Amino acid sequence: MNRWKEFLFDAKCRLFKPAWWRQYHDSLLHDHWSAERLAEYNWQRRLMVLRFAYENIPYYERLYRSVGLEPGDVKCEKDWERVPMLTREAPRFNFEELHVRQLTPGTYKLYTTGGSTGEPSKVLKDDAFSSVALNWRAKEWAGVSRGCNSATIMRTHPMTWAGRLRHFAAWYPSVNLMLDAGCMNEQTMAKFMDEWKRYKPQTISSYVGGVHQLAVFCLEHNIELPPPKAIFTTAAPLPLSTRHTISAAFRAPVFDNYVATEAHPMANQCRCLAMDNSGALHIHSDYRHLEFVDEQGVNVPQETVGDILVTDLEDRIFPIVRYRLGDRGRLLNRNCACERPYPVMDAVHGRSFDFIYLEKGRIMGECWATAFDDCLNAVHNFQIHQAA
Repeated sequence: MNRWKEFLFDAKCRLFKPAWWRQYHDSLLHDHWSAERLAEYNWQRRLMVLRFAYENIPYYERLYRSVGLEPGDVKCEKDWERVPMLTREAPRFNFEELHVRQLTPGTYKLYTTGGSTGEPSKVLKDDAFSSVALNWRAKEWAGVSRGCNSATIMRTHPMTWAGRLRHFAAWYPSVNLMLDAGCMNEQTMAKFMDEWKRYKPQTISSYVGGVHQLAVFCLEHNIELPPPKAIFTTAAPLPLSTRHTISAAFRAPVFDNYVATEAHPMANQCRCLAMDNSGALHIHSDYRHLEFVDEQGVNVPQETVGDILVTDLEDRIFPIVRYRLGDRGRLLNRNCACERPYPVMDAVHGRSFDFIYLEKGRIMGECWATAFDDCLNAVHNFQIHQAA
């Protein structure tokens, strides 16, 4: 049955999403490159996105000229450090100047960030490249099928009839169960677990807080669910104790992911890294460039914690170049036993989220920050204090 589903799922993607399929297979080819070839590929793509941003994006042109920098001046890594950093405030207060001058309808989507670092924002994402290709590669690294049944515990939850129909068509012939992370209580979790027992999802994708809350509930009530093959977590740090709780409840390995709305995904764990409990992740350096820098934007030595900057090597609608994510982490001086060429980073420091427990038991997860979607420019920072 799984082989048949995977065959039909792949055939559907080749027919209706040929660009995604090509991107996915291109990404798998990179798994077999040398580290040197991958690094050169990364460098050349950085130069391309830098020149594109300078020539097509008003904000970048003004920013680079203000420091006397032109793309042709960047010839080595030390020159790259001269490229001004893009602050977290820039997309909020200069949104109209950070995308290409002429937007073509149907070539992009608007995304709002969850605000997990305390500052919400919005960006446009280029439809020419889909993060689905990297998500499929992450499944390949975890050893699971693309066409298997799955479950999602996040804030993206189709509510309308048309939305549910699109959701069904996107996942067919597989089934993707959904639990709204913004409304987790005994009733919604019980319904979700009934569906889990019926469809036996092979993968679970969730905010750390969402799947951890479900795991604690299952352990406290001695509930056993059919074990999936992999659990993918994101949006918050994954402490070792939390990883063990989730793995124990669902009898499955946990794979951490580093994702941001501005450039997603950025790093994933393979089976080797998921099993060694180090928290390390492979950086998708063929599509995202991550730097670990000091306050001046200079790269810190390997094994040293610094602020994380990301450059999206694909987006030509709303380019992200040396963007300060608000997270902290470090590049590790190690290779992975899987022998893939991608650089290895430590688990991310500086992102955290707690649940808000309300009187009637409703649990608000990583999704509450979207309350600021309509007034992003009016809210600079936010913080929640729960007194009881």
